[in-house]
Amino acid sequence: MRKTLLLLCLLNPLLASGNALDAQRLSEIDSRSKLLCASAMAYFDPREREPDARGLTSVYHNLMALDTLAVQMGGSESLHRPLQTMRTVFETLEGLPREDAAQFPLLVRQLLEARDALQQIALATPTNAPSDPLAEGLGAQSRALASLLLDYQLRGYPLPDPQPFALSGEQVQHFDAEVSQRFEQLQASYPQHTMALGKIDNTYRFVRSQLLQGNGHLSGGATFYLDRAISDLDDLAATISE
Repeated sequence: MRKTLLLLCLLNPLLASGNALDAQRLSEIDSRSKLLCASAMAYFDPREREPDARGLTSVYHNLMALDTLAVQMGGSESLHRPLQTMRTVFETLEGLPREDAAQFPLLVRQLLEARDALQQIALATPTNAPSDPLAEGLGAQSRALASLLLDYQLRGYPLPDPQPFALSGEQVQHFDAEVSQRFEQLQASYPQHTMALGKIDNTYRFVRSQLLQGNGHLSGGATFYLDRAISDLDDLAATISE
């Protein structure tokens, strides 16, 4: 109860300014923070001596996007605090030489904990204006893809006690079914966006079996493909919400 009351107090500066675009931004904060952590696990893998540089680029890109989204939300202190923690942890990770890679997992765990705090605030922040149904569907799809990607990377990363951040097998199957069904519904309901949605759907199908099966080996490639797909969904949702 005390934790809930504290969270509500932190949210107060955001309550009065909510609108449809804010709802989309909060959704994107959830997606991009998951992408950031998935990319960090792909790049800061203590077992990898020459990691895929696309992982580091993705972390930078999503961290800058999160900074921009927080500013667009009015620079709320409640959003800024966990985001600043994520930035500090990332800078520590980046500054460590590969000889000290044994420290990576504990720092990645701190990154995930800060992301969870950011997600709680983003998901609990109400907005006053109703969202466009298409924008809501695109945002839900973006978050689902990001959840599947993050879980895939968790299954292959040597993280101490990953359970608090991981999905169950049933949840993975649920997300996958939901993603497939939502792609069909969106394309059927909004034929003007069929080409764009079909391209994103094809990208997901390209890495789908890899995400679902997961063999304990991380892949920067999966992050690369889904980063683009999730960004496209969020960009389309932002355009519709404006």
